[in-house]
Amino acid sequence: MKILLLGKNGQLGWELQRSLAPLGELIALDRHGANGLYGDLAELDGLAATVRAVQPQVIVNAAAYTAVDKAESEATQARRINAEAAGRAGARRPRPVARCCCTTAPTTCSTAVASSPGARTPPPAP
Repeated sequence: MKILLLGKNGQLGWELQRSLAPLGELIALDRHGANGLYGDLAELDGLAATVRAVQPQVIVNAAAYTAVDKAESEATQARRINAEAAGRAGARRPRPVARCCCTTAPTTCSTAVASSPGARTPPPAP
């Protein structure tokens, strides 16, 4: 299984790298990207190109705009990173995907997981 992890250098992303690596081929990116792949959620076109190039079965978004004190003054940037990028990544998959969302910081971070059709996703944590 090919897994695309975005936000590899954050606290959540760091732990997810360790957890996801045994499950398949893991392509982990931070905002700087690597090897012509883009992991910057503010660059929606680059992110879409990366998803098309990698064609992952699973997309895990551990990246987020987490500057709570700036989120109101930089609302467009916060929305692009925390909402639009996750939707764009899942929409660029060649087939429809199932999504499971969880949060790491209620006001600023939404972590979306997209997986292959028919894949089972765990129920949300209480």
